[in-house]
Amino acid sequence: MVNPLKNIGIVILAAGKGKRMHANTQQPKVLTPLLGRPLLTHLLENIKGSVVQSKPIIVIAPDLYIIRDRIGAGCDYAIQESQLGTGHAVLAAKEKLMRYDHVLVLYGDHPLVSARTIDALVAHHLSARADITLTTLRLSHFEDWFTFFEAYGRIVRNGHGRIAHIVESRDASAQERAITTVNPGYYLFKTAWLWATLPQLKRTNAQGEYYLTDVVALALAEGKTVEEVLLDDPQEGLGINTLEQLQFVEKILQQRLDGTARFHTMPLPL
Repeated sequence: MVNPLKNIGIVILAAGKGKRMHANTQQPKVLTPLLGRPLLTHLLENIKGSVVQSKPIIVIAPDLYIIRDRIGAGCDYAIQESQLGTGHAVLAAKEKLMRYDHVLVLYGDHPLVSARTIDALVAHHLSARADITLTTLRLSHFEDWFTFFEAYGRIVRNGHGRIAHIVESRDASAQERAITTVNPGYYLFKTAWLWATLPQLKRTNAQGEYYLTDVVALALAEGKTVEEVLLDDPQEGLGINTLEQLQFVEKILQQRLDGTARFHTMPLPL
C-alpha cells in the first residue's frame, strides 16, 4: 500500500520579482533577506518539519535561475515561461508532479505558514477524501495590521454557509470586499482532477490572468468536494509584497526568537 504522505507533491509559487519591494527588479522576491536569510528558506524549513515527505517543486521565471543557485538541490524547479497568473504557474509544474495523487500549493513569499497548519490541511484533506481542501482566515475587521489582508481574495458562501466561490479583491464588488473571511492561498488538490481542470481557466478578470482560485467554483459546479481548514493564527496567512510587510514579518519573527511574541490578534508596532 502506498503511504499517502509520500503521495503528496509540493509546489511553491516563486516567480515574482518583488517590484514593490526594491528597485532591482532582477532580484527575486523570495530571495529578499528576512532576518539575514532568504525569505523562501523560512517556508522551506516549515515544510521540512511537516508530515509531507516529497521534494518541493519551486516554480520560477525563466530569468530567475539565481533561486536555484541559492536554494540548491534540496528542491526541484519548474519554469513558468510567462507570468500569466497562479493557475498558469501551477500548470507549469505539472510534468514534475505527475507521479503524485495530491499536490500541496504554497507561496514562496508566505514564510509564516507552520508545519502544524500544513499537517492539519493534509489530515483533513485525506480524511475527507476531498477534491480540494483550502485554508481560510476569518477576521473581524481590516484595521490595524489586518489592513494587510484587504488585498486578499474573499470567501463567498452560499445560504448554507458553505464555500460558493472565491473572488479576488480587485474583481470584488463593494459588498464582497466587506466580507472578512479571506483566502491565504494554501491548498491541497487531487491531481487527476486538477490537471484536467486548469486548462479550462479563463482570463476574464481585472488582471487578465489565470486565477487558481477559479478552480473552486469549477469544482463545485461539477459536484466535487471542497473542504476548508480555518487558520487560527492570522500571522500564518501573511504574505510579503511591500517593504512595510517585510518589516512587519521581521518583527514577528524577531519577537518569537526573543520570546516576547504577543497574542496574535494584538496589533504590533511597525
